[in-house]
Amino acid sequence: VVFYLLYCGYFFFSALQIRYGLPELRKGNFSMNGYTGINKGMFMGFMSAPFVFELKIIADWTFTRTALDLFQWIKFESIYGDLFVAKCSNKPIMAHPLGKKVPAFMKMVMGCGGLIALIVIIAGPLLLFSALNPLANPNPVLGASLTLNIITNLTSEPGGATNVYQLFNTDNFITVEPISDANYRSISGIRLIRNLDRAQFQQVQLSDVADTSWVISPPAREKLFERIRSAKEDGQTDLPINIEL
Repeated sequence: VVFYLLYCGYFFFSALQIRYGLPELRKGNFSMNGYTGINKGMFMGFMSAPFVFELKIIADWTFTRTALDLFQWIKFESIYGDLFVAKCSNKPIMAHPLGKKVPAFMKMVMGCGGLIALIVIIAGPLLLFSALNPLANPNPVLGASLTLNIITNLTSEPGGATNVYQLFNTDNFITVEPISDANYRSISGIRLIRNLDRAQFQQVQLSDVADTSWVISPPAREKLFERIRSAKEDGQTDLPINIEL
C-alpha cells in the first residue's frame, strides 16, 4: 500500500510538471541589484573585462527563449547596460528638487572655468608661438647664403622641359646688423609686418663674389646668349628664361 501511494504521488506530481512546466528562474547580473556607486563601479569593471561581457551575452542568448537574433540581443544588452549606468549616475540628480535653480557659484566655477579653459587651449598655442608674445626673444640671424639660378625653357610650350644653371652662389656674408631707418621705412608699409617689432628685423650684406664658378658648358652658354640676343633684336619682352633666387 505504501509503495502504491508513493507511485500515485509520483505520477500526480509528474503530471503537474508536464502540464505546467518547470518554473523559470531568472537571475540578472549581481552587480545590477542596486543603483549605488558600488554597483556602478562593479558593473563598469565587469564591462571592461576583455570578452567577459560578450561571453555572457552569447550564453544568455543561447539558453534563453527569445525572438531576437544574436545581433539584436547584443544591441539590447548594450542599451540595457547604458541605461543602468545612466540611472546610477543620475541618482544625485534625481534627488535634486524639481525646478530649483543651479547655484551661481557652480555656474561661475564650471561655466566660466570651462570657457576660460577652452579659450586657453585654443588661443594659447597661437599666442605662445606668435610675435605678440611678450616673453618671446628675438631670433637673430647668424648666417646667410644666396643662390641665383637661371632656368631656360627648351620648348615654347608652358610646363615643358627646362635646364637649370647655377649662376651665382655664396655663403659668405660681410655684415649682419639691425635694420636701418631707411630700409625699415621702405618695408613698414607691408601689412604682414606692420605690427611686428623692429628688433626682429636685420639686414645682411653678402659678398659680391661667388664661391664657385659658373657651371655651364661653352655650347650651352653660347646657345643661351644667342637666345637672349635674338630676343633683343626681335624686340621680345617675354624671354623663355626665368631667374630663381
